[in-house]
Amino acid sequence: MDGLETSMAAKPLSLEALRAKAEKPTNNLALLPKSFSRFTLALSKDFLSIAPATPSFSFEGFCRAEAQLTQEAEENWCLSELLVCGELKQLIRVTIDRPVIYGLCDVVFGGVGNEPAYAQARPFSKIERAITQLFFKTVGRAIPSAFPNAALKEFLAVPPQDPNEDPQYPPVKPFVSVKILCNIHGYSGELLIELPEELALQFRPADERQHAPEELRVSEWGTQISDRVETIEVELVAVLAEFQMSLDSVTSLHAGQVIKLENDIASPLVVCSDGIELFTARLGQTARKFCLSIESPITMTQ
Repeated sequence: MDGLETSMAAKPLSLEALRAKAEKPTNNLALLPKSFSRFTLALSKDFLSIAPATPSFSFEGFCRAEAQLTQEAEENWCLSELLVCGELKQLIRVTIDRPVIYGLCDVVFGGVGNEPAYAQARPFSKIERAITQLFFKTVGRAIPSAFPNAALKEFLAVPPQDPNEDPQYPPVKPFVSVKILCNIHGYSGELLIELPEELALQFRPADERQHAPEELRVSEWGTQISDRVETIEVELVAVLAEFQMSLDSVTSLHAGQVIKLENDIASPLVVCSDGIELFTARLGQTARKFCLSIESPITMTQ
């Protein structure tokens, strides 16, 4: 996976720089590292309860995000979501990069990685976007663990805004970005959480005498996948044969010319989606139309 870009465009910040940046400087900012260490534990626990994998999430530090990417650039290297804290009416922006998205997809579908399909900068598929939305929901459930004394409920995805109506929430004004390192199914990437100052100043020392927090809810991962992913339509391509020709031969092709293939008429076809081989099949006919008879799945190899 060395060819994949894994670092987000952000500059590290010290706690001193954070205090200087705050309109109302407070020593509570020193609690952020411990608070987000609790968050990573909660995220790992919730993730383990909904996916058959052992991911690793670790707090790396704070950073100042660079200028906002263009939509086209963002589509090619990361996906973001706005989450809202209902109690405080504050928005945060959560962003994960391409390797994390691929790790999520692999762990959900039990794959072992398909580097040729993943090593290219391309728009994300509907399936990748749907699985990423499920991960953002998991992040929203884990975020309150960083605010043990603020009694916050989970952060929810912001519904689409009608451009003809006044905005329901104020725009995101990032005060600090928290960088979390993610290792999911062998894919290493980053999770970036952009917090407004109003939320950053909510950190308080945790009361060690409090009862242990309640167990996180166990989400029905399979049900969510069925509802959000299995109904998505994907394009399947039946490949009869693949061969190579020189550019001169291609430009000289004309109507009526016959190209001979090495495989015979009884050879199986390969059914692909987005360049990934899925099944072998046989060509047939039913009700005067061509059909495919699926023979066996093709196992991906690392």
